[in-house]
Amino acid sequence: MRNINQLHLNDAKKQFGNYIKSRTPVVIKGLFAGSFLEQLTDFNTALDRWSNVQLSVCNEHFYDVQRYEDACTQVYQTVCLGEFFQKIREKAFHPRMLSSARVAPKDIVADLNMEHMALLVDDVAEIRPYFFAGAKGNFAHLHYDGDYKHVLHYQICGRKTFVLIDPTQTRKLLPSRNWSCVSLENFTLSDFHTFLDMVDGWTITLEPGDTIYMPPTFWHYVAYEEDSLSVAFRYGRSKLAGILSTKFHEDVALQRLVYELGGPVDTRSEVLRFFKDLIEIYNRQYQDSLHKFHTIDAKYREIRAYFGIDINSGYFFAPDVIAENTNLRMLRSGYYYSDFDKENVIDASSIPMLG
Repeated sequence: MRNINQLHLNDAKKQFGNYIKSRTPVVIKGLFAGSFLEQLTDFNTALDRWSNVQLSVCNEHFYDVQRYEDACTQVYQTVCLGEFFQKIREKAFHPRMLSSARVAPKDIVADLNMEHMALLVDDVAEIRPYFFAGAKGNFAHLHYDGDYKHVLHYQICGRKTFVLIDPTQTRKLLPSRNWSCVSLENFTLSDFHTFLDMVDGWTITLEPGDTIYMPPTFWHYVAYEEDSLSVAFRYGRSKLAGILSTKFHEDVALQRLVYELGGPVDTRSEVLRFFKDLIEIYNRQYQDSLHKFHTIDAKYREIRAYFGIDINSGYFFAPDVIAENTNLRMLRSGYYYSDFDKENVIDASSIPMLG
């Protein structure tokens, strides 16, 4: 188990690039020092400020996966921030309800001083802020984000514990799509530490005003130690990573390929060959989306075998549930590969790495 380094802002401005290059998590202290956000580190003060801000809330995503529902079919409700926490305390909302808004509410964005982000991010215009609100005892199940972007996660108020694990450890995590079937939320403290030692993971508890850098493709688990509000600033990815994220269905094979892109140059030849193969397979003509899905999935199996990764096909699910999840996966093939027009191709020549 590794502790995450902490840097004060003056040091972070000089050293942050090294953490990006080495794909190493780091916590930055005082990123928004002197800004309005710094005044909101007390939870009640923040709640008073944003009590009437409307949010879309839903079950924590893995809660629905465990109930054998596709996360894409989640039901969202719109409530005000103050009402959200009130309903949780009154048990009118399930305690696993949270807000993970992919577009932060405009009233909250108005209070974010993006000039502070310019201290660490070259192109502030590409930053997309996500807003998170959750009650004490909630958690985000162990997963990775399939958009393959850098993340600077700022803890506005409350405390949250983060666990980060790099993709070289994926085979130990019982992966299923971008989820792990390892439920850290159910571990004893002793088992939690033993597991983190086994996967060489990082962990830290964020205090109000802290910002954690999470490299692209990293597995992460988050525990809400207190009622919490936070903003995740998502930004930056290569053109190739963007194509994999938007054109292909999710799989740990892609996660590992994107991770390896950031590795030593002399190890990239096989990785780039896999990229070229995937694009060639994608550009073929198929009779329907299911055939395209299966052909791409076969290449995924080859990539996973190369990296020694076994995926979980339903480790803690009953057989009938595994079959249902498989059906849902087949339905997703139509979501990703429904257009068979000849113009729907990926131009490999436009990708510098593949030239």
